[in-house]
Amino acid sequence: MPSQLTPATVRQAYIAARRAWEQRFTAKESSYLPGPMWDGGELHGRRYQPVWPKVVTYLMQRHFDGSIEEYMDVQFRQSGLTRPPAPNQVFNDGAWQSYLKRPIIPDLRRREFKTQGSKAAVEVAMLEDLDGYDKEQATLRVVLNADLQLSPLFRYCLASSVGTPAGDELAQKLFGQALKQFQSDVAGYQEHWASMLPARLKNMAARGGK
Repeated sequence: MPSQLTPATVRQAYIAARRAWEQRFTAKESSYLPGPMWDGGELHGRRYQPVWPKVVTYLMQRHFDGSIEEYMDVQFRQSGLTRPPAPNQVFNDGAWQSYLKRPIIPDLRRREFKTQGSKAAVEVAMLEDLDGYDKEQATLRVVLNADLQLSPLFRYCLASSVGTPAGDELAQKLFGQALKQFQSDVAGYQEHWASMLPARLKNMAARGGK
């Protein structure tokens, strides 16, 4: 299972995609949050179970190994969409096929790199300043933090950047999932992630991703 694919991160990705869609559609800032029908709880005398674990199960059954943020973004960018898909509409065959047939957005890789890089930098700085970890310790803790919305490829690159035996050992454990993500768009990652890609992946890119 990709490290970022948890009920919590699926929920976060859905909220982000839903808010972005509402802002595009209404030209107003959105503060959308799921209610008890989706998060679990009681509504109008009826009890509901959280929907997010069901999304995780559905995607795991299909061996999903991509970015959950991209998956949700695809669901909200379908042509002719006049109403946002509800949480129970993002894990069916139609939603899955939309993801498989998605066009590669030219700017997506750059935005992914910038967003994840900023997120990781903030977390590392907080661990150093507030908890007293050194740079290596803080970085490796960020790599291992499954609650952060960081892709397998980014985690691999970040672990490799530490340049220590502990970092190299962790990077090796992450390589399989990172490789799958890298091979899904070699040209895009080579263009926009070049400054962070370890030599191992750069050499693969030079060989056409093999």
